Amino acid sequence: MKVETIPDKRMESSVNHIYQSVQNQMGELARMSSLLEIYPGKEFDQKSYESILSELIRSTKNSITELSECNQVLVNQFLMAKQQQLFRPHSKIFVFGGVSENEHLKSGNIYDIRTNVWSQVVSMDLKRACLLSSIVYALGSIYIFGGNDILDCLEKYNVETNQMMRIPIQTCGGSSIATCYNGQEIVYLVGGYKNKTMDRIDAFNIRTNETIEIGKLNMPRYYAFSFFHYNMIYTIGGTYKNGTTNYTLVNSLERFNINTRRSETILSLELSERIEGACFDGNDTIYIMTNKQFLKVSLISLEMMILPDVQMIGKYGVSLVYTKLEDGQSRIYLFGGKNQQDHYFDVSNRRWKSINGKTKRTIFQGAVAV
Repeated sequence: MKVETIPDKRMESSVNHIYQSVQNQMGELARMSSLLEIYPGKEFDQKSYESILSELIRSTKNSITELSECNQVLVNQFLMAKQQQLFRPHSKIFVFGGVSENEHLKSGNIYDIRTNVWSQVVSMDLKRACLLSSIVYALGSIYIFGGNDILDCLEKYNVETNQMMRIPIQTCGGSSIATCYNGQEIVYLVGGYKNKTMDRIDAFNIRTNETIEIGKLNMPRYYAFSFFHYNMIYTIGGTYKNGTTNYTLVNSLERFNINTRRSETILSLELSERIEGACFDGNDTIYIMTNKQFLKVSLISLEMMILPDVQMIGKYGVSLVYTKLEDGQSRIYLFGGKNQQDHYFDVSNRRWKSINGKTKRTIFQGAVAV
């Protein structure tokens, strides 16, 4: 989305315009008031007074409108700057937990984008399986939520010190929670599963560790993917089940407004299969992968486009991670599945390339770029 850039002088000019306009009109009002005192009841003076007052109101309204427009542009610039902070150049991707041969994991790994080399980092305290969309990077730390139905705590990994800390969470935990970060101090927790499919939208403050409920989804879902963009939370895909019944797909895109606290379904996805992985480019495009195809969805036009698919087997429980590199390239990394290799998609030339895979193959792992 293109954001208009204006010089600071325009804002200063608008303020001066309002001030000067009001000063001039107030001077005229004072002069007309004096005339009315000298010549009371004069029809001409009365009409002139009303005309000056009307002009004062009109001029001031116009100036305030101009000032409001300038303010909105500055707000958009601020939001864009915050959004760009979330997508600064990346050099590493951290991968935690997941499932390997029916075993729930607590391991941690790091992939170096520059060298194409994997190494290990400190493990989590607890085994966490369903983390695909339950991991975010914020202010130097990686936050890992849920992962199993019984867990009501999160883990915080300090990237610099390679230390892991367990933190109680003041809300329902669970598995397959969708999370997204607003670029400041709030991580949003969306949906998930614990004894039932949840519709919650909670806000977790990473500075105070406090959590509050701010809204609900139109449709309860777990194993969904959420992204924060311009004070909106976009949630795509997911599944729903009630108790022990078979799950049903929730192939739709919801938008939750942080300010109005309202959620609306803005797109029904014409897909017959579940979304296995998703990522966001920080601009207007969500990339999604099913076990049959790779697509992108525009948040502006709400149109879907089919992209070249990766050649691999077992596209199940995969992590998609959108990265921006120092040379300006954009790549989407794919981790997990049954293949022995991982992959990345070059966004500019729309081609897939294989990279070294982790020693232990996993699914439903959490992955985040730093």
